[in-house]
Amino acid sequence: MSTPWSIVVTPHAEGEIGRLDASIRDGVLDAVRDLAIDPSGMVAAGAVRRLTDAPSVYNLRVGDLRVQFGLGDAGDLVILGVTRQSRAD
Repeated sequence: MSTPWSIVVTPHAEGEIGRLDASIRDGVLDAVRDLAIDPSGMVAAGAVRRLTDAPSVYNLRVGDLRVQFGLGDAGDLVILGVTRQSRAD
């Protein structure tokens, strides 16, 4: 098993996460921790995708939310933001 990545949350993402309902916030934080511990498992499960318009940014799917993240120079998992998935009706 590899060493978990350290998690860095930008101030912008911290504000977005803080505005989530407690149960949703807990789910997001659990998913981020899981990603830091076992990134290949999250990729294999289809929960992680690279953004096509920003190749150094990835999306982590958590229900109908998307957590945008990148990898820092020190091997950190840098949380950039949280958005709701837009759905076409």
